[in-house]
Amino acid sequence: MNLIQRLALAGTIVASTLPATAKDLPTNKIGFPTAEGVEMYVNKYDSKVKRQFKRQFNAKFKDLNIGTKYIEKDYGKYDTDPDVDSTYISTAKQFTAYEMESLSPQAKEALKEANVTVKGRMIHEMAHDYTCQIIDEMLEENYNIHSTMHRNSAGLSYNIIREGIAQYCAEKMGEVILMKKEDCAPKSLEYLTSPERDTWDLQYQYGYYFVEPILNELGLKEGIEKIVSAKGPMMTELCNPEVYYKRILQ
Repeated sequence: MNLIQRLALAGTIVASTLPATAKDLPTNKIGFPTAEGVEMYVNKYDSKVKRQFKRQFNAKFKDLNIGTKYIEKDYGKYDTDPDVDSTYISTAKQFTAYEMESLSPQAKEALKEANVTVKGRMIHEMAHDYTCQIIDEMLEENYNIHSTMHRNSAGLSYNIIREGIAQYCAEKMGEVILMKKEDCAPKSLEYLTSPERDTWDLQYQYGYYFVEPILNELGLKEGIEKIVSAKGPMMTELCNPEVYYKRILQ
């Protein structure tokens, strides 16, 4: 057996040890993905999920390295350094499934939290990276980026926009289950400024509904460009988004 034949045989043996589909990946006693399984899924399907993202949104983004690591307080994390194109999926958090299609209709009906699948979180982090790439390209071409919309901006309004865009991408690719809009939309300005506000619901749930009309009308890339070139939404506009839409879409 020559070298090429031995390498081919070795490749066949390795391939045969990998799960054929996401449904074959390891789960714990209650059927949730294991840390080992999360790492296996990301390694096996990262290229496929990237291709699906690009095709879904006609997106052209720089090659993104997707890895896994133990992140105690989040499902994933993207690197905000413009010179580092990397994002990580956490092996510490408990995902409900590898992909949404592996859940039964009954399970989907019972879920109310976003980012429950490994694939959904990969898409979510890709969207963060894609948004940052668009901002960087606009800066290189001397387009105006409002100070409230820079990649390292802080504050509730920016985070609602940023997480809303990521949730929009994951939802359009069928990997997020969202609350009803009326269950997460701010009821008053007082609520938004209250320490009792539910920041998670505002950013990850209401954020989707807030950016959806803009991205539906303009498309993902043009919509992001329009959003980041304008002053971020004021607190009053978060309660009354039609005012914000009129301002930036005029």
